[in-house]
Amino acid sequence: MDLILPILILFPLLGALGVAAACWLYRPGQVEEAADPLERRWRSGFRALKAGLYFDAFYDATVVAATGFLGRVAASFDRRVWSGLADLPSALVRGLSTLADTFDRRALNRGFERVCSGLRSGGAALQRAHHKAPQTLLTGIGLGALGLLLMLAWL
Repeated sequence: MDLILPILILFPLLGALGVAAACWLYRPGQVEEAADPLERRWRSGFRALKAGLYFDAFYDATVVAATGFLGRVAASFDRRVWSGLADLPSALVRGLSTLADTFDRRALNRGFERVCSGLRSGGAALQRAHHKAPQTLLTGIGLGALGLLLMLAWL
């Protein structure tokens, strides 16, 4: 809290001092077309300033290179790992569907075919019995009804 007031006074004064120095360096009549006044007075410092204090070269060699490397690592990781993990559920579902299809063909269909075969043979037996003389069938029905009546009377 104690530093706020001095900072509020110091920084605007430093900004005004910088503007005043620039106005003095670049005042009308002082500036030549060929050379910058700062370049005439401070050649080695001006070269560093003109090169951006070599910040761009340093930034390219460190941050941009590291970002590019990490981007390539992330892209490779994405192609190899995440893509494989995304394909894993698909492969599992395909495997389970193949297993279910095999179970359906070998177990369920064969059992169904056996039941149908039994029903066909039972139907064929009923069909053969139906083609016999109607008197034989009616005699069988009558005897069955008589047997039921006798059992009912017994009780």
